[in-house]
Amino acid sequence: MPAAEIDPLELLTTAEAARRTGRPKDTLRKDRKAGKGMPWVRVGRNIRYRTVDVEAWIIAQTVTPSEPDPGTTTVGKPAPAVVQQTPSLPPHLRGLRGFR
Repeated sequence: MPAAEIDPLELLTTAEAARRTGRPKDTLRKDRKAGKGMPWVRVGRNIRYRTVDVEAWIIAQTVTPSEPDPGTTTVGKPAPAVVQQTPSLPPHLRGLRGFR
């Protein structure tokens, strides 16, 4: 749908907003309850999402990867940790509770 045909004040149902964003309806409901996510409008008992708010939310989710700085070096895998052997307990402590 071209941008010229979008009515910015059109109200979408939760199902329509979910379809446009690719998010489950339950997630939209949970976001409303938690006070996060997209802005929404209450019309009587119904919840609606303005098209302009849904489009703005989608744009806000855009991630642009950045190139690493040329002066930085890439760090490889860390060296494995040295595992120290624990000495075995003397025979007289092996059977006591709390000692292994």
